Amino acid sequence: AAIAAAEAGAETLLIDEWPMPGGSLLHGRLNSSRSDAEIKRLNLLAHARRLPKLRIMTDTTVSGLFADNWASALKDNRLYKIRAKQTVLATGGYDQPMVFAGNDLPGVMFADAAQRLMRLYAVKPGSRAVIATANRFGYEAALDLIDAGIEVAAIIDLKEQSESIQATAVKAHGVRIISNATLVEAKGKH
Repeated sequence: AAIAAAEAGAETLLIDEWPMPGGSLLHGRLNSSRSDAEIKRLNLLAHARRLPKLRIMTDTTVSGLFADNWASALKDNRLYKIRAKQTVLATGGYDQPMVFAGNDLPGVMFADAAQRLMRLYAVKPGSRAVIATANRFGYEAALDLIDAGIEVAAIIDLKEQSESIQATAVKAHGVRIISNATLVEAKGKH
């Protein structure tokens, strides 16, 4: 949206809360490929930086959006007061947590949280995992965990058996896929 606005001639400000722009391209996959996601992110960023009417602020939090497109943003110890003709909110999507007994135990996390730990902080989020999913993102997270040397004991797919590219890739690693099922309880000693 920021690139399109700047190319159309609008003075554009893109604000990102992360130190590096890219959203889920920073840690996820595109077309089942981690490298495709990084290539797309780098190409978009290079394109954006070539646009004279586009300014990018990273490590910045928009703390409020008020009447008449007045926004407040915080970066370091500075408050920016921004008045815009138009505002586009591109906040991304949020996963809905599964409800099951023990879903608040240490180690139970969203798949993209595990991906962020690995990609952005070089932290291995455990040694063995079970993934519950209802879409391709769970399978992609499984591939990321396998690439990091983490055993994926099983994938619990809330839908009927998936024949996607991602599911086929996970099966090739010998991961058990339990379709049309859900989690009931998580148990653990630690």
